[in-house]
Amino acid sequence: MFQFFPCTLDKRARDKECPDMVQRFRHPVIIFLFLGAAIFAVDLLLIPEPVSAIHISDAQRAALRKDLERRPDFSELMLDQAIRSWLDEEILVREARRLRLVDDDPIIRRRLAQVMRFYLAESTPIKAPTKDELQRFMLANPERYTRPAHRSFEHHFFTGDQAEERRRQALDNLRAAQPVQSDAFAHGRLLRKQVQSQLEIRFGEGFAHRLWALEKNDQWVALNSTFGLHLVRLTERNRGGAAPLNDVASSVQKDWLLEQRKTVVNKALDSLRRRYETTP
Repeated sequence: MFQFFPCTLDKRARDKECPDMVQRFRHPVIIFLFLGAAIFAVDLLLIPEPVSAIHISDAQRAALRKDLERRPDFSELMLDQAIRSWLDEEILVREARRLRLVDDDPIIRRRLAQVMRFYLAESTPIKAPTKDELQRFMLANPERYTRPAHRSFEHHFFTGDQAEERRRQALDNLRAAQPVQSDAFAHGRLLRKQVQSQLEIRFGEGFAHRLWALEKNDQWVALNSTFGLHLVRLTERNRGGAAPLNDVASSVQKDWLLEQRKTVVNKALDSLRRRYETTP
């Protein structure tokens, strides 16, 4: 077996123990090592690393231009910078894929799943609903379109030391169809479609409960609130309940479309599940 070891410095020992230097370098192992090193060096120096081509499409370039042209300070330099940023982003995305970074990142996984759901939802066109379909959907989901009971009323407000006396005088004037001098009120004289909880918060529970019990009979009634003294006349008494379709058609159509897209996604997901064998 070939042995490679340094020769001794002693001449007589060297002549006796060391083989000829030329013969040493003719050994097949040494030749193999030199050839391998030479090939490796040539590979590094002469064969460049493969380069992946990245081209920005005309459509993408046009989209970048259209977005930037909305700005008043648009320039071709801004477009060039946007294109360079897009190319850098594409490089980073490809490197992330090459390094398989997307496989272990939970945020990216959730985002990809979300995008896939959007794709599945938009992949199947949905026809516009008919009025009968919207009506059936509204009846099947009454809790979404039920309006709470509300009251509308007008009032005169009185505050200060003479508030009670001024209110009595105003009531007489109103009954006689005479002008009334009352104080300004922050929320106005006419309050429309007030639900009971709003009235309790704004005017106090006592005011809200008494107003709620009033009948719409055009009579002025003296009520006290947390603000002061009032003369109140009920102008609308609504019991609430299901709203007419014409009043909530846009909301019903939006909800109907969301339900249809959800159904489309679920069907597509069922089809995809058959392609995979999953273990819970």
